[in-house]
This record gives sequence, C-alpha cells and structure tokens, in this order.
Amino acid sequence: MGGSLKIDKIQNHKLLSQRVYSILKTAIIKGGLEVGSKLTEAKIAMQLGVSKTPVREALRQLADEEFVRITPNQGVVVSKISIEDIKDFLQLRMALEGLAANLAAKRISQKEIKELEKYHEQMYKFAVKKDLSAFGEENAKFHNILLHASGNKRLARIVGNFTDIAYRFWLKSLNEPEKLKSSLEEHGNIITALKKRDPEQAEQLIRIHLGNALKMILDSKKIK
Repeated sequence: MGGSLKIDKIQNHKLLSQRVYSILKTAIIKGGLEVGSKLTEAKIAMQLGVSKTPVREALRQLADEEFVRITPNQGVVVSKISIEDIKDFLQLRMALEGLAANLAAKRISQKEIKELEKYHEQMYKFAVKKDLSAFGEENAKFHNILLHASGNKRLARIVGNFTDIAYRFWLKSLNEPEKLKSSLEEHGNIITALKKRDPEQAEQLIRIHLGNALKMILDSKKIK
C-alpha cells in the first residue's frame, strides 16, 4: 500500500467500520495516502488490528464519496481529482454553503457567533506562524459551525463531503501571505454579516469567499 499510513491499533471495536473510514479519509485528505496509492483490505486490517469486514465497508463508503476508486483489475486505489472535478465540487459548495449562510443568519446563536470569532482568531495566529495545516484545521471548524448554525443537518453533511474532497488542494494554494490575509478578511466579513442578521449579505460573502478559493486553486502552481 502506497503512502505513509501511520496509526495506532484500534482497541475499542465499537463502530469499527466508521472508525476505519475516518482514519483512511483523514489520511487521504492530508496527503498521508497519495493519489494512486493502492489500498489492500488485508494490510489495512493488519495495521489497525481489525478484521477485513469493517475495512471493506469503509472502503465502499470512501468509494461512494469518490475518495477511492474500486476496479476489477487494480483493486482499490486513491482517486485522482482533476481540475474539472474541483470546479464541480466547489461550484456545488458555493451554492449549498451560500444557502447555509442565508439560513444561519436568521437563527445563529450568540454562542455560535463566539465560536466563529474564536476560530477566526486562531486562524490569524496560525497565519502569522505560517502554519498552513493548523490554519486549515481552524478554517474547517469555522465552516462547520456555520453549516450547523443553518439548522439543516442534511445540508451540513453534503457540504462537508465537498469540503473534504477539495481540502488538500485548497491548502496547497495558500502559499503566499497575501492569500492568507485575504482569507482572514473574508471570514471576518462573514462574521459581521451574521451578527447583523443579514441573510442576503451572508450568502453573497460566502459565495465570494469560495469563488476566491476556487480561483486560488486554479492559479496555484503546486496543483499536480
């Protein structure tokens, strides 16, 4: 199996397939399992200390979400994501997360606003340190709060999948200080719109923010 999948054995066998799924998905998103890496049920099961059944179920779920590809000849390999795929995913995310922001502006709580502000502050700290990985994690928390503030669980789950697929490419695109600064400003503007309870502005700002993220990915010389 390609990549550098380094994980501890699972001791608690409750919900094994979901735990295996989460471990593999995280490794793919963060680049621990590279595009084209071949995944074998037996080797993964041995590494995690589980049977092949939960591994098989996890791989099927990852295939449904297009993180891996299952073919009769090659078996299971980490999917290659094209620029066109990224465009499709982010265009869908722009529409759906725009809707989420619109809904959130009408019902977001003060506690949720404070959480957004906390993650925004953390993003700023990590931007100063040029820690892109930590910046990305705080960014993900920010958007998860916004999605859940919409009150639509299905919407949050669907958008979350699109976010995960494009994450590794977006992170690579943040290779200049000005890009981090622009991203921080956009997040701050989104918070302001939510505080003002302005659904239309919140939706527009999210669409602009994600449109800029797509542009950064397309412009990035690091995308292979």
